Amino acid sequence: MTRVANIVWKSELRLGGVPLSVSGLCRNMIGSPRFLADLIVVAGANQGQDETMASGVHVERMKLQMPRGLSDWRAVKELRVLLKQYDLVHMHGLWGPHVFAGGFAARRAGMPYMVSVHGMLTPWALNTSRWKKRLYWPIVDRRKLSAANCVRALTELEAGQIRAAGVRSPVCVVPNGVEPLCARTDGFYAAYPQFRNRRLVLFLGRVLSSKGVEILLHAWPKVSAGHEKAHLLIAGPAAEDYLGHLKALTAELHIAHSVEFLGQLNGCLKANTIAASEVFVLPSESEGLSNALLEALTLGLIAVISPECNFKQVESFGAGVVAQREASHFADALVSVLSLPPERADEMRSKAKLLAEQYSWAAAIEQLSEVYDWMLGGPFPVRTVII
Repeated sequence: MTRVANIVWKSELRLGGVPLSVSGLCRNMIGSPRFLADLIVVAGANQGQDETMASGVHVERMKLQMPRGLSDWRAVKELRVLLKQYDLVHMHGLWGPHVFAGGFAARRAGMPYMVSVHGMLTPWALNTSRWKKRLYWPIVDRRKLSAANCVRALTELEAGQIRAAGVRSPVCVVPNGVEPLCARTDGFYAAYPQFRNRRLVLFLGRVLSSKGVEILLHAWPKVSAGHEKAHLLIAGPAAEDYLGHLKALTAELHIAHSVEFLGQLNGCLKANTIAASEVFVLPSESEGLSNALLEALTLGLIAVISPECNFKQVESFGAGVVAQREASHFADALVSVLSLPPERADEMRSKAKLLAEQYSWAAAIEQLSEVYDWMLGGPFPVRTVII
């Protein structure tokens, strides 16, 4: 049995992204007799515990109360003690003290380690807090990635971004998996009876400017004018001031009657909302591999996404449309999808489900297992792309 320590910076599972995918990875790894997979959360002093991260997974939490430089070294000290019970370290995400501390502690213990980048080396990500990252990257994170036994990319595009950033370690391409969803549309309509007989277009994720929500709202007047039963659902956490701005924008665009902000959705209600929708939409400025997109495909939603979602398979597989990040392009794409003949729409939904089947956790863990074995001295992987 391979004992894997998964280390993540912060654990706000409600926000999705890295914590959600790492939690899913750990839960599914411990379902295999080949692995013991624990989660080590390195968190700021003021961050509360997210108990849902611990669902079936052993979690160790480290609270750091010092300034960043000192906290990195304190994390090294604590991790050197924790890591004695493991065979291999797998760190998730960049730009936190966990990468420096985990890499340093693993090397001191003579253990191999992997780093999953999770979309944090895209051009958009590198330009966010640009000057801090320009200082931090060559001194800390690039060194730790270049010293890693393997770096994991979610897509071949991300593998290229890792290489372009100057990382010299071997790079494996292993996508995230998606959890099976048990959903009931009647559960959604019980919670939201006003949406019966509506054609629902769903945005699901953090409600941020970078996710393209304003682009979507500016596209919506044309969509709603052509399809009076269409209703746009925007589901996800949002800062109050930004949410206020978006609601004001819906009033200004005269679309408030066909746009609903649902807030954070979890568990069955989230799954039921996806199941009741026809189209999933994501005009994001940057994605590694969107969990929400994979969940939507699992339940057969036709996807309309931006090229920056890095998932062109949606279009090539016939499960959706990739549209440029402009309101006019997204409006045209949504009008086109909502105007499909029923038989063509059913065909695209079937293809969406087939595409999602390629992104199971079982397949991802099978690929990771042979990479882990290789890192521990076993044979070179045969089913996993290594660049």
